[in-house]
Amino acid sequence: MSSPTLRNDIATLVERLRGGDRWSLARLLTLAASPEQHGELIAKLATDVPLVPPEAETPVIAVTGSAGVGKSSLLCRLAAEYAEQGEYVGVLACDPESPLSGGAVLGDRCRIAGGTKSPPISHRVFIRSLSTESGQQGVANNLAIMLRIMKAFGFDRIFIETVGSGQGDVAVRDLADGVVLV
Repeated sequence: MSSPTLRNDIATLVERLRGGDRWSLARLLTLAASPEQHGELIAKLATDVPLVPPEAETPVIAVTGSAGVGKSSLLCRLAAEYAEQGEYVGVLACDPESPLSGGAVLGDRCRIAGGTKSPPISHRVFIRSLSTESGQQGVANNLAIMLRIMKAFGFDRIFIETVGSGQGDVAVRDLADGVVLV
C-alpha cells in the first residue's frame, strides 16, 4: 500500500482496518486529523463506507484533570492492566499543539507507552497523540470521527486523555461513556 492513491483510498483502508491492520488504523486517524482531508473522509464514510455497525458497544472512558496531575501515569497503568487481561486497548491522547510544528508537544504517547512495552502486552495497546489547539476544551479537533475509526478497528476499550483541563472544559463528556477526573 505504498502508492499515494492507495494510501488515501478510504474504502481499502476501512476494509483493512476491519481486518486488524494497524497501519490502516494509523492512516485513517491521520486523514481524520488533516484539515484538508477530513471533509472528504466524513463524506465518504457517511455515504459509501459504513464504518461502525450500530451494535458496536466499545466503552469509551475519558481521563481529565489539571495539567501535571498524573493522567498519563494513570492511563499507563490502566492500559497495561487491561492488556494483561487480554483486552485490546486504544488510547487517544490529546496534547497541546506546538506553535512551531503544529504537532503534539508533550508526547503523552511516550509516557503512556512506557509501561506497556513488555512483549506480551505491547501488541494489545495502540496509543495516538493528537495535537489540540488552545480553546478546544481539552480535546482535539475531529475526535468524534477518530473514535468511530477506533471502534471500527475492534478495540475492547478506548481511553481519551484530555489536555490539562479546568472546570469549564467539559466537551469530552459528550464523547465518552464515562469521565474520570484525576
